[in-house]
Amino acid sequence: MTYRLDSTIPLIHKVLPTPIQDLPNLGGILSQKSTLIAAVVSNCEFAPSKRLKYIQFLQRHLEQPIDIYGRCGRFKGGKGYDWFKPISVKYKFYLAFENSLCKDYITEKFFERQNLNWVVIVRGSGNYSQFYPKQSYIDTRDFETTKDLADYIKYLDKNDTAYLEYLSNKVDFKAELNIPERFCEICQRLHKPLVPIHYANIWDWFSKNACTVPSDII
Repeated sequence: MTYRLDSTIPLIHKVLPTPIQDLPNLGGILSQKSTLIAAVVSNCEFAPSKRLKYIQFLQRHLEQPIDIYGRCGRFKGGKGYDWFKPISVKYKFYLAFENSLCKDYITEKFFERQNLNWVVIVRGSGNYSQFYPKQSYIDTRDFETTKDLADYIKYLDKNDTAYLEYLSNKVDFKAELNIPERFCEICQRLHKPLVPIHYANIWDWFSKNACTVPSDII
């Protein structure tokens, strides 16, 4: 059981279609947003994805500051929905940057923040479109340089229609962490006459060529 999708039991969030009859007032939501970008980063010393360096390069091309919460920033961080909910009200964008760029590695940085009313900018090696519509988040891999991404952020900041399209594309979806179900599946499998799966080298399967180093921080 790992985060990898090719695991016997993938330990991942599930994203459920949750159609709602009364759409939220997206225009009203946008009118409350006074600040551009937030990020929460607490691992400052070692992150193979070099996310802090990417943020620093991105900041060079933006007029407004990127507000970093947590141990690596100027603002005190927090955890959980109750802390992020009020933060999401005033920010337009949130940087969900993973600390490693590894196959299928997508954490709560994306799933839990995607449930809130801001546009999440992701940086990782997972296939995010397996879970959410492509136009409901922004992927740094779609931009060759940090300047290209910054230019697109500035475009959305000035174009309310284009920005609100991202919010509207995710209102019918909700992510949930299904850890209890995964552990129940372990018990179910133990009581079934299943053919065992053998790995000659479990470490090679999990780690060999699974992670990359960034080459787009320019």
